[in-house]
Amino acid sequence: MGLVKKTIELDQDAINRIKAALNVKTEKEAINTVIKQFDIDIRLAEITFRSAGTFDFEKVFSDRSDRNYKKYSRFQIDTKCH
Repeated sequence: MGLVKKTIELDQDAINRIKAALNVKTEKEAINTVIKQFDIDIRLAEITFRSAGTFDFEKVFSDRSDRNYKKYSRFQIDTKCH
């Protein structure tokens, strides 16, 4: 991990709350912990969305007759393997 020096303005009250919540001694440690956790959350979300694929309602019911198609509510998911 490459560290860089930055001069930025931050909300001191927020930093104090984060420091207390994380039970850390320095502001630097508090900010870096929050940044690392946020980065992990973003990466997990990207992997989850990439793995989830897409949901194509028409494709799910494309092999059914109109009679069967209409009996499914738009909120039900067909879990049978075809």
